[in-house]
Amino acid sequence: PESPPQRSPRGRVVRGRPPMFGEETRQVGFKEPLSKIEAIECRARDLKMSRSDYLRFLVDEDLKRASLA
Repeated sequence: PESPPQRSPRGRVVRGRPPMFGEETRQVGFKEPLSKIEAIECRARDLKMSRSDYLRFLVDEDLKRASLA
């Protein structure tokens, strides 16, 4: 089921998911073997995270270690 449209601060209808990060975003994608995707999904479930949140977490942690975030 489609969620009801949201209103912007100016009152106009805004469709889609609300912003997550407070800045412009762009989609990032890459291919992996199915066996690795299954392992990623399993680990994300163990941590009670979505696959996307788990991958974001891994990237954030690596960037912190590299002093880039």
